[in-house]
Amino acid sequence: MKYEIKSKELTAVVDLENGMNVNSIIFDGKESVICDEARRLEKRTYAVPILFPTPNRTRNSKFSYNGRDVECVMHGFAKLAAFTLKEKTENSISGFASWDTPFNVELGVTITLDGSAVKWDFTIKNNGDEAFPFGLALHPFFEKSLFKKVRSDLEKRMITDENLLPTGECIEDTSFADGCDVDTLNVDAVFLSKEVITSSLIEEDISLTIKGSDEFNHVVIFTSPEKEFICVEPQTCSTDFMNLREAGYKDVANALFVDGGSEKSLSVSFIYEKN
Repeated sequence: MKYEIKSKELTAVVDLENGMNVNSIIFDGKESVICDEARRLEKRTYAVPILFPTPNRTRNSKFSYNGRDVECVMHGFAKLAAFTLKEKTENSISGFASWDTPFNVELGVTITLDGSAVKWDFTIKNNGDEAFPFGLALHPFFEKSLFKKVRSDLEKRMITDENLLPTGECIEDTSFADGCDVDTLNVDAVFLSKEVITSSLIEEDISLTIKGSDEFNHVVIFTSPEKEFICVEPQTCSTDFMNLREAGYKDVANALFVDGGSEKSLSVSFIYEKN
């Protein structure tokens, strides 16, 4: 079921039955999100999916935790989950989805349009006994024709192997600080910083700022000259974060945990502005 929410400046469409994916964000009369129906039918990422609890790739689709192998799926199981509606207002919608394996958890999501900002509020409830490890991200497919530059205050780029899995090593990279040309950019990489990362997409008439709560100190940037979209993905962790943590790269991996019987809240905002 798809629901439309509105503020004075924004209109968004949320697909509750497909991971609370935001299929559309219209600002200043312009669609900023590409909702590729072919990708949706292929059960790939599209529009603005939620990646939880394993964003992006996991080596061999599993990691070891507390003496057992935990099976994973690319980008996590939330992106295809059917969420249950909790509350709907003119400018917001709340829903939740729950799982009892491999961990007993519930993900609550509230999406709110506040003026010219879209805000995701996440609550992760651990209904089990053992600590629950997770990562969280948004994977937006932005309409590249709307923007000229991408800018980000990231500090390091993660080195990856031939399968785009991180080695744990990083190199200094501040190349996005002054902005990179969107049309000529060719990149698919994970970046990180000591602090929360702020990223922006910029055009002469409008700009879009992407920022999460303190946990979001990673970002994935993905596009090429052949793509009609650019993905600027706020993320709490590295790709393959649990295996990376097990290999000794704890700080780079940035795995988050919710203790048994506890919950944790995080948020991400997209802030649109007329220049």
